[in-house]
Parts: sequence; structure tokens; C-alpha cells
Amino acid sequence: MVDISVIIVSYNVRLFLEQTINSVLKSIGELAVEVIVVDNNSSDNSIEHIKSSIAHPIKFISNEENVGFAKANNQGIEQANGKYVLLLNPDTVIQEDTLSKCFSFAEANSKVGAIGVKMVDGSGKFLPESKRSIPTPLNSFWKLTGLSKIFPDSKLFSGYNLGHISEDVDAEIEVLCGAFMFMPTQVVKEIGLLDDDYFMYGEDIDLSFRILRAGYKVWYLGSSSIIHYKGQSTQKSSLGYVNTFYNAMSIFAGKHYGSSRMLLIILSIAIGIRQLSSILKRVINFIFPILFDAIIFFIGFILIKNIWEDYQFGDANYYESKTITLNIIIYVSVWILAIWASRSYARYFSIKVFSIATAIGLFAILIMYGLLPEYMRTSRAIILIGAIWVFISGISIRLIVRFFKGDANITNKRIGILGSTTETKRVKDIIHNSIGNNVFIQQLSFDDLTKENLVARKDYHRLNEIIFCLKDFAIDKALKVMTYKISGLNYKIIGDNSFNIIGSSKSNMLGEIYGLDINYQIANENNLYYKRCIDIIFGLLLVLIYPVLLFNKNLRQEIDFSGLLQVILGRKTLIGYNKKDTQIASLPPLNDAWLQLSNSNLVEHNLHEINTSYALHYTAWRDIVILSDKIF
Repeated sequence: MVDISVIIVSYNVRLFLEQTINSVLKSIGELAVEVIVVDNNSSDNSIEHIKSSIAHPIKFISNEENVGFAKANNQGIEQANGKYVLLLNPDTVIQEDTLSKCFSFAEANSKVGAIGVKMVDGSGKFLPESKRSIPTPLNSFWKLTGLSKIFPDSKLFSGYNLGHISEDVDAEIEVLCGAFMFMPTQVVKEIGLLDDDYFMYGEDIDLSFRILRAGYKVWYLGSSSIIHYKGQSTQKSSLGYVNTFYNAMSIFAGKHYGSSRMLLIILSIAIGIRQLSSILKRVINFIFPILFDAIIFFIGFILIKNIWEDYQFGDANYYESKTITLNIIIYVSVWILAIWASRSYARYFSIKVFSIATAIGLFAILIMYGLLPEYMRTSRAIILIGAIWVFISGISIRLIVRFFKGDANITNKRIGILGSTTETKRVKDIIHNSIGNNVFIQQLSFDDLTKENLVARKDYHRLNEIIFCLKDFAIDKALKVMTYKISGLNYKIIGDNSFNIIGSSKSNMLGEIYGLDINYQIANENNLYYKRCIDIIFGLLLVLIYPVLLFNKNLRQEIDFSGLLQVILGRKTLIGYNKKDTQIASLPPLNDAWLQLSNSNLVEHNLHEINTSYALHYTAWRDIVILSDKIF
């Protein structure tokens, strides 16, 4: 007889999935536990990786498409043999006694319909979705308008997340989070499986509601904790989250409240308020740094123009006012466009990216200067001095903002490792292989586990990250350390035999990984952005010269005009994998290519090696070289 069937639905999170399964296996104890992994057509070889890295028998269900969270869980439940089922997210780490606590509690309480536990994110912050109430019109309104955040402990305003109930107590509640739902199998079969009409954010509410309506109780165990790296898969400030939440609540209202007009009206009002605030926030976050740069650059150019007129010509009105003002606006606009196109605003604190953008802007302005009629030209000295102003003022702004705001991405890694000497050495090797040798690493003693001692060590060594070695360090102790909430510290975990160190400092982000797994440059966000820029720029150029390309007999059979239009629209990429590679699924996904990689000059290599080399060592310049070789 199987005691517990643990069902994990996975989609492209193989390293997190590995850590989740390992934590489940360490939590088995004397229980009979089966693990069922339902893979929603991952492209990262999740199943193959788990089969090769974990010896414990695991039941796999492989879908040929992403069928969604609810339907995939139902597939697992239908094949479960356990007295209890646990729906568990693939980005969680459970304590060594989590399964036994839930099992014992359920065995001792006959009316238990579902059990949830306290969830914290990768920084130790409590996730309020761990315990919730049924979404009535009122508490849904307070949540969507943001009043629940302003009054987090209020029974009235924070009713949706039951803010008045302490996160550390065991309590009877109404709604659990689908990331961890422990239920008697017979209860699930009695009330029915998850409703796959919900896309996200509603199936767990609906299931909890049906459990309550059937006369069972839903319990929250604040005495047991798990780490849930990805608090939500969608940023909660985004329009996507707001709309998805609204759709889920609309389905819930229609199903359980008889299409309550009042609930839908209240939800619509709250959605409108939330959407407006979300749009305003996004506009401000996008526009403000651009507008601020433009104002600073413009003021600087005006001052430079005035000083140059007085110094060079002795005439404060030497340049015609409208013409020089128009020129300055053009110069500033070109620089802003260059800074934006290089993604400098996305990587705001990168001095290197800003410097390159400034140089590109200067180059573009000098070309434009040569094309302008004589009467519209200003002195080249103003442009060159203005370039210096743009460079100095832009960097100064970013350094000042960095000083006051701070940015975790620009902080040098200073890592403390909690583990044995052997494990510490192993972790050091992984870190050095993954992110280089320019990292400070200090082994910490197990005596440092009090908050006072850990703060002292953190301050002395200027640490900004702690890594827990689970081979020597129980997860419950790691959770205790994380709940100290020491400012400036992020946390990561490495499993017993794992070669990957995983963690996250934000509940809305899946996190970062140090590991020995292959690091494909084609998967880098910035490289994908530059690849897209090349697709657009060279795609438009090739459209213009397409008739000329047809004179190339060798090229004529490989190219098509409609394909170029698809490149410009983002449905294809100019250069990409050769699709004849039978192992292409193991590489980071790319759109179909207008020009596929060829092995004509590398007959001794197979197609997979060519595709792999492209993915591993990709740079934007490589696309330009390949395109040039193909055409010319």
C-alpha cells in the first residue's frame, strides 16, 4: 500500500525539478511514497536529466503539448496509488519531516480534506498565498485595489490572505495554494478532479471550495515550512497577472455564485483601478529615465553652445536660434535612441553598455552631420564636446542612482558556504567553473547559526550570499537561517549529489543557477535581443536587394521572399539551426531559420555538433559573418 503519491507538474525547470525530487526523497522516512512527474512537453530534456541523475524509481507522464497545470495534475492523480496525494510545484524544497507531519495530521483528523504548509521564497520571505479565504466580492476588491497590502494584518482588508492569522500557527482556513496541496485521495475522487477551465490562479481556489462544500476541512500548518522559489509565475504588477486573476475569479463566480452580477461588477471596478495603476507604473518606469537623460543632455548642449559662441565668436547670438535648437534636439534624440536600442535602460547600471551606446550615437550624428546642408550645420566642436557631456553626465546619473538605490546585479559575489570542508571544496569548484575565479568564498562554521553570529560574519567578510550544502545541513535549519531576514543576504542551496547551486532572492523570479551544466550563449536574454535587432535590420536590407540575390544560383534555392517578411515580423530568424539535426530538441529553442546552418565546409562534423557550437558560442557578430559568407 502506497501512503503518499507526490505529483509534480513540470515545464522547463529541470534543475529546480531535480532539487524538488531530491528533497521529497529525503522526506520519505518510513513512509511508502511514489513520485509521479507529469512533463508538459518541456524542451530542456527534463525527463532524461532526472532519469540520469536520480536513481529512485519515478513514474513519468510525458505530454506532447503543454496541457496546463490543472489537466496535468489530473493525469497524475488518475495514476496515483497512494492513500494521499500531494500536488507539489517543481520549484519547491520541502523539509525532512514535511511528509510525515502532513501524514500524521491527516491520520489523526478524519475530516481533513486538504493540508497546506507555510511557504517562504528564496530569501526567506513568507508567501501570503500560503493561506487564503474564499474570494468574496469584498475581499477580492480589497486585494485588487491594493488595500490588503496597506493593511496586511487587518481581518477586514486582508481577508483574502487571512492576514490576521499568524503565519506560524496551525489553523483551519478555506483556500490553499496549488504549489502544495496534501489531500486524501478518496476526497479528491469524491468531489472531482481539478477544473481545467482555469488557466492559472483559480483551480486551487475552486478545489478548496468544493472540499469545504463537501463537509471537509482545509488546514494550514504554520509549524511546517517549505521553500517555494517562484512565488508566482507572473509578475503581480503586470497586466497579465491582473487579467488572469480576473478571468479566474469570473469563472469561479459563474460556477459557484450563479454568475453573480454584483461580484463581476465589483471585480470589473477593481480590475480597472489595478490596470490603470499598472499602466501608469509601467509608463513612469519606462519614460522617466529616458526623459531625465534627455533633459540633462539638452541642458548641457545649450550651455556648451552658449560657451562656444562666446569663446569662439565673441557673439552670444552667433547661431540662428531655431536652427541650433533643432540640431540639439536631433543630437539628443539620436543619443537617446542609441542608448535605448543598445538596451542600456534595461541594464541601467552597465557602464560598458552605456559607453558603447554613446560611441554609436556619436558615430551616427557625425554621419548625419556630413549629409546636412551647410546652413544647418553647427560646429563639430559642439558635437564632440557634447559627446563628452553625454558620456560624463550619463555615467554620473547612473552612479548616483546606484549609490542611493543599489543594485544586486552589480555587486561582486562574496559567498559564505555552510557545509563540511569536502562539500565546501566541491561547491567552490562548481562556482569557479560557472562564474569564474573573481569570487570571494568563505567557509562558515556551524557555530555561526545564531542570528548574531551570522550577522557578525556577514559584516566581517562583507558577504552577500549564503549557500547551504544539504549533504551536511538539514533544510529545516536552512529555513530557520533564512527567516532571520538579514538585510543584504541572498540564499542558495545545493543538494547531496547535485552539480547545480540553485536559489532566488525574489518570489516573482525563478532565480539563478551556478552549475556545471552547459551555458548556451544563444539562451542569453541580451544575445536574443541583439539577434532580433540583426533580424530586423538585415531583414529589411535583404528585402531591398532581394532581386540581386536571385542572381546567385547557389543561394537561390535556399531563400524565399516570404521568409524574409516572416523574419521581419519575428516568426523566423535570419540564421538558425539546421533542422535535419535529429537532436535539435536538446538545444535552446529558436524560430525556424531563413538560412540554416550548413555543414558544407565542415564535412567531418555532424549537424548536431554544428548546431551545438552555434548555441554555445553565439554572438551577434557571428550571424553577420555567416550571412556575409552565404551571400557574398
